[in-house]
Amino acid sequence: MSDLSKSSPLRDPSPPGPDDPAGRSRADSDKTPLNWLLLVPIVICLAVPFFNRNDPELFGMPFFYWFQLLIIPIGVTCTVIVYRAHKRNQERGR
Repeated sequence: MSDLSKSSPLRDPSPPGPDDPAGRSRADSDKTPLNWLLLVPIVICLAVPFFNRNDPELFGMPFFYWFQLLIIPIGVTCTVIVYRAHKRNQERGR
């Protein structure tokens, strides 16, 4: 093994030990029900039969296309909510 692999920033860090300043492991800090929100845009995208139609149109664009564009802000919103909640939980632990 070369010396470059030891100093690589992409290397998986070791899990926090008992000397973790927050007093918890990484796995414990990720257990929140809000993480389920990350599945919402995925499940919506996989439900193609639900939005595989032309009507109603929006500005001449079939439902199939504008609904997919609507999923983008839904996914961003869900991700931001989970991110902020996770960040808040980390700050409380310090």
